[in-house]
Amino acid sequence: KDERELMNGDFVFVPHPELVWQPAKILKDNGETVEVKTYPDGKKVTVTRGIMRDALTGGRTQNVELWKVTLSSLRMPEDDLVMLDDQNEGLIIHNLAELYKKDQLYTWVGAARSVLISVNPYKNLPLYGPETIELHRFRPPNKPLPPHVFDIANDSYESMLFENKNQSVLISGESGAGKTVCTKQVLDFLAAVAGSSNSLEEKILVCNPLLEAFGNAQTIRNNNSSRFGKWIEVHFDNMERAIVSASITNYLLEKSRVIHQQADSSERNYHIFYQLCKDSAARSELGLSAPSEYNYLNQSGTYDAKDIDDVEEHASVRKAMELLEFTADEIRSVMELTAGVLNIGNVEFKPKTMANNVAGSEIVSGDALGRVANLLQVEESALVKVFTNRSISVRGKTSVIPLDPVKARNGADALAMGVYSRLFSWLVTRVNDALEGPTGKFIGILDIFGFEIFDNNSFEQLCINFCNEKLQQQFNQTTFKEEEALYMKEGIDFKHIEFIDNQEVLDLIEMRPNGILLMVDDETIVPEGSDAKFMNKVETMYKKHAKFQTDKNRKLKDSLNFEIDHYAGVVNYNADGFLAKNLDTLFQDLYDMCASSKNEQMQTFFPVEENRRQLVSLGKQFRGQLNDLMDSLHATESRYIRCVKPNADQVPNRFQAPMVLDQLRYSGVFEAVDIRRQGFPFRLNYAQFGCRYSCINLGHRYRNRGDDEALCKEILQTSKQDFGDVQFGRSLLLYRSREYKILQLLRNLALETLIPKAQGVMRGHLAREMRRRLLAAEKKIAAALKVGNDIKMLDAALAEVEPTIGTFRILFDTQPRNLKRAKEHRKGLQRWLDLERELERLVDQDPNKVYYKLADAVDRGTKLRDEFNYPTPRQEELIETAIDLRANSDLGKIDSESEKVLDVLDRAAMEDILDRASKFSHSTPTIKEIKRLLNLPMMEWYKLELKKAEELGEESRRIACEIELKSLFLDEEGHKYSNFGRHGSLKEPMIYAKSALFGKKKIAENMLVFTKKQQSALTTLAKGQDKVADKAIEKAAVQASKWLRIWAGDMKPGKITQEDAATEFISYGVGANTEVRDELYLQILKQLTRNPLVEAVPESRERLFELLLVCMGTFAPSEDMERYTIMFLRENAPDSIPYIRFTSALHELQYGGKASTPSPTSLASRINELKESEGSRFSLKRKGRAK
Repeated sequence: KDERELMNGDFVFVPHPELVWQPAKILKDNGETVEVKTYPDGKKVTVTRGIMRDALTGGRTQNVELWKVTLSSLRMPEDDLVMLDDQNEGLIIHNLAELYKKDQLYTWVGAARSVLISVNPYKNLPLYGPETIELHRFRPPNKPLPPHVFDIANDSYESMLFENKNQSVLISGESGAGKTVCTKQVLDFLAAVAGSSNSLEEKILVCNPLLEAFGNAQTIRNNNSSRFGKWIEVHFDNMERAIVSASITNYLLEKSRVIHQQADSSERNYHIFYQLCKDSAARSELGLSAPSEYNYLNQSGTYDAKDIDDVEEHASVRKAMELLEFTADEIRSVMELTAGVLNIGNVEFKPKTMANNVAGSEIVSGDALGRVANLLQVEESALVKVFTNRSISVRGKTSVIPLDPVKARNGADALAMGVYSRLFSWLVTRVNDALEGPTGKFIGILDIFGFEIFDNNSFEQLCINFCNEKLQQQFNQTTFKEEEALYMKEGIDFKHIEFIDNQEVLDLIEMRPNGILLMVDDETIVPEGSDAKFMNKVETMYKKHAKFQTDKNRKLKDSLNFEIDHYAGVVNYNADGFLAKNLDTLFQDLYDMCASSKNEQMQTFFPVEENRRQLVSLGKQFRGQLNDLMDSLHATESRYIRCVKPNADQVPNRFQAPMVLDQLRYSGVFEAVDIRRQGFPFRLNYAQFGCRYSCINLGHRYRNRGDDEALCKEILQTSKQDFGDVQFGRSLLLYRSREYKILQLLRNLALETLIPKAQGVMRGHLAREMRRRLLAAEKKIAAALKVGNDIKMLDAALAEVEPTIGTFRILFDTQPRNLKRAKEHRKGLQRWLDLERELERLVDQDPNKVYYKLADAVDRGTKLRDEFNYPTPRQEELIETAIDLRANSDLGKIDSESEKVLDVLDRAAMEDILDRASKFSHSTPTIKEIKRLLNLPMMEWYKLELKKAEELGEESRRIACEIELKSLFLDEEGHKYSNFGRHGSLKEPMIYAKSALFGKKKIAENMLVFTKKQQSALTTLAKGQDKVADKAIEKAAVQASKWLRIWAGDMKPGKITQEDAATEFISYGVGANTEVRDELYLQILKQLTRNPLVEAVPESRERLFELLLVCMGTFAPSEDMERYTIMFLRENAPDSIPYIRFTSALHELQYGGKASTPSPTSLASRINELKESEGSRFSLKRKGRAK
């Protein structure tokens, strides 16, 4: 019910203090006034037709025309303003606001898609990734996409390719509207779709962080505002369609920002200054401090920019400079000059009275001056002179005039601006050098300052607004004049569309000889010219001009203000300072001082000149640049992006209609919408129209198929719709949005019936055709795979796949079934082919010289045989030849043998291999392993060799290794066994002596040295369990000591011979356990220790060693006793019986089997046999044996 009531009535737009225009339903029309109910908030208000200015308009002056509007238009916003039911301010603003709420930032102005409105969202949206680029590059044919900045880029790219005409994209808008971001997005798109063969697109993209650092700053309106204009030309190869070069032209850098920012505001100087002060490495290198320490940075009190990390950005700048191939010296010089400019602001001046009471100045002491001189590489004394004095030449005579502190400060500031502006221009030139290349068709992108109206507008604003007037005229010519020219060419009836022609304003500013900018130039070069004289001349010249005005009381107020009525509105300019800003130069002294710098960049900025410089004014430079730009634009097909700033605070989700409305007026959007609305924005040639819309009359058989124009008329007449406003031109059919909507509706209804039928038939045909093509491709591939090793045949088959399937690949995501296998097979054949090429080079060379490459090739070939055995006969022949060459080469033999000897750990062979390899400086992992093993400590080596011998079942080698390990063990740990008195089984000395009746202490002390009588057993032989048995064992031990003394000749033999005594001693050991054997060994060692008979009876000691030799060859001691005995022999073995004889006898016993006890008669021969032995058969006999 509420909806029906709402629909019942007329809706119009009425004023609103915030929205500017608001929909409202008419309740009562009183003629001059109208009572309405606003929508959707339902407030009742009364509005007056005509001019209003009250609370309802928010204090603005608005002309209330009560534009009608429908609810459907309000609820269904259009992404093309021309498609709106009406083109009034209210509906356009409402439409943009509704789209903005949905994060739809872009809106077309007309079906030609040459004008795009872009509203800055002030937030990141997922609208610019690679998928989106791909989507807008290859737009789906039957699915309309919402407008996008990528469409402007893509249409420009396609028009350049297919129409072979240069393109331009003009991006405009006020500061903060998003011009720089749009420029980046256009470049991103072109870089992604075109690319380059030398990564040039990457260089183009990295130019942004570099130029933004030096040319962008935070302003009150924008945190990253471009303070210069730029024209970027991206050139493309005519054949490859790839990027081949690019160039950048910069316009009108805002130099005054270097020395001045608005106090107590959010403004900053150029980003680069803060980057250098915050980056720790740069700060240290350049001797800088915090930003707050510099007069050129602390005026506003703002040191951080919103959403900008200065340190991160500086890293991007450095990376960009490296990618753009700046040398290290160039990068250092750029940073030093920038730091030098920054320090100029900290040079302070104080008054000083000169001769004749002339006001002068001097520099306040401090280190700023020294830093400037050091960073600019000029003499400090020269810097002082030019800062505090000025030379003037009159009629060839030069005078030096002191400068007071104010003038000195102005001169220093002029130097800072002069150096920085030249540095920026040099950076642009240097970037262009990095982007240089062939030229071809290009797409130009213009990112330039928007129209400016400030409280105080000076010479810079005049130049900027003059530029915008030029661009607006170009826009007018493109969108208005060319539109009407088309209608005239087609010979159709049309109503002339009135638009603001700004030629009158352009003539006022630039027409010769008395354009305002020309008059500024004239006054600049006139002796004693001044801003006031310029103002008087301009006022006299243009006081009756329709677009120029001054205050009639200007002279009384001592004012230099004048107004120009621009297309975007009236701007009040202050001419104070016009001449100085137009001159844009340095005093000759400052220039010459800069020219004397030792810095190469400074010398480039300020070349030495013999005569006084011929100055070109800033206005003349700018006009020249601007005329060149306009010539370039007129030679291109142009598209426009009108950037709109939705609110002054740069926050997301806020749409301030008054602000947006002003920008739309400034940019000429309303006029563009109006001409397309009043004109005929939709146009197709007759053939295109017939092809597209003949389907709207289902079942009708057309009679005029051979005549395109007649067919179009038949289509419209048969439809029975009102197409009376459609215009038939000489080659085109032209119509407006109403007819377009009807035609689209009829076509969509018809296609709902036709498309399913057509799709059914076509799908079947396409599937069958796709199958036929797949089989044809598979057949060729199969034939090549059957051959197996013919890469050319396989390449030919693979190359035929794409042409055979053709455009069907777009419809079917299917490939020949054997294609994947064929590609893998092709990779294998390529590996064989690469190997063949390599082997062809190697087999004819000395294999020792190319051994590593040859070996690698052979290894790869062997692996290929296992993995992919499809060689050609020649490849097979080459691999066999290579195998033979490697095997028969010196290095090949070394490698072959090294594996074998390493496998068995043959030390001698390993040493031989290492020696041979060293002669060739040959090294492989195997050789390195051999070297590592040979360098191991011998103990570690023999452990490994022992393990290897056990693995291989080499018993003799195993025994030899054990023997060596025992010897090495004693080499390292023998000190523990050097005193047999440490034997663990020895009795305590006093226990040993307890059976003695007298002299127990002395007996105990001499327990382990020569004695004529042994008191008891030396070791704890008895276990204490059987006293009778224990006594018998003790008795036997004592008896054994007697046999020992008899053999040695220390005791009379009595009834037995010495040989009998020795034989009994040995027999006792053979039949005894280990403990008894150790007792016998200890008894021998005891008698050999401090034997007093050595001198008197030398043969006694010899006989004891002989008995020890026989014992070691007949019965073995325990492991510990063996070690004590060996260590004793190492120190005490007699020359007559070398130490090795004892160890050989023991080893023969331990590893050769059980030895028999010699008889008394054979004892002597046994002793001689052992003494004359050459060594154990189990000892290692090879080079490198451990000694």
